Amino acid sequence: MTFPFSIARSWVLSLVLGLHCVANAEPGRQGAVFTVIEENDLVVDTDRHYTQGIKLSYLHEDGYLPLGSGWLNDALPKPGLVPEAAKFGYSIGQNIYTPGNINTQQLLANDRPYAGWLYLGFILQRRGKSFGDHPTLEDIELELGVVGPASLADRAQTWVHEIRGSGKPLGWEHQLKNEPGLRLK
Repeated sequence: MTFPFSIARSWVLSLVLGLHCVANAEPGRQGAVFTVIEENDLVVDTDRHYTQGIKLSYLHEDGYLPLGSGWLNDALPKPGLVPEAAKFGYSIGQNIYTPGNINTQQLLANDRPYAGWLYLGFILQRRGKSFGDHPTLEDIELELGVVGPASLADRAQTWVHEIRGSGKPLGWEHQLKNEPGLRLK
């Protein structure tokens, strides 16, 4: 019976935070925006493949373009976009990946490996009109991060399993090795 209660608690928390974070902005101009994205396969009661992700993002008010992002905004092509506003922001997040069976210490060579991705991101967001005068939002994000034990994915998943009283994931000693990474999306 804890599963439905957990979902209801998440929905109520999301609603309360969503109502609390509503920002008033002038028509056509937006203020700062803070977002929280939590993804978890707990909803389908499984741990496998992409099992969890969390991302916190903060975007400054329209027109705030520090750290060379103004130059980048001007230099990037705008095919079909007539920009009306641009803003800059940051993100931090973690993704966790596991094989289908987390109840064995054996290496599962034919399944997804244990892995985590811990990152810091820089966001350029542009808003305007595109073909046919359609409102358009464009996000460009560069993530700099690490995979492997430095991602803290093993600790995060083990901690959540301890809180929930479910079995400890047993194969994290087979996770990918530490490597830096970057992702442009």
